[in-house]
Amino acid sequence: MELETALQAHRNDKIALYGLSPLTGTLLKRLDGFHVAGLLDGYQTSGELYGKPIFSMQEALDSGVRLIVAAARPESCKVIAKRIGDLCAEHGVALLDVHGNDLCASPKAAYSFAGVQGVSKE
Repeated sequence: MELETALQAHRNDKIALYGLSPLTGTLLKRLDGFHVAGLLDGYQTSGELYGKPIFSMQEALDSGVRLIVAAARPESCKVIAKRIGDLCAEHGVALLDVHGNDLCASPKAAYSFAGVQGVSKE
């Protein structure tokens, strides 16, 4: 799913971006017109970057953030999901990556044995 498509459900919600990298600055430009309340990071909980305040996860929840977009590489997104995923689920906050994928969704195994030949129980 594309991020812009996923964001349509959050057009009127407060959004926070997780990460303080240059990708965050680029993403902020893509989110022009959305209410980006501030930035989150695993290590920094105060200050300002790209014209947005940096706040703690608790401050984000208290301010009414309904969506967090992880501005990070896929490997880092897994770490972010482990770090804040349960808290997001508990408070009804959506957690997406930069491609619009839900980082709190459980991966679903899909197996297809069509066309597979071999010995079976039958």
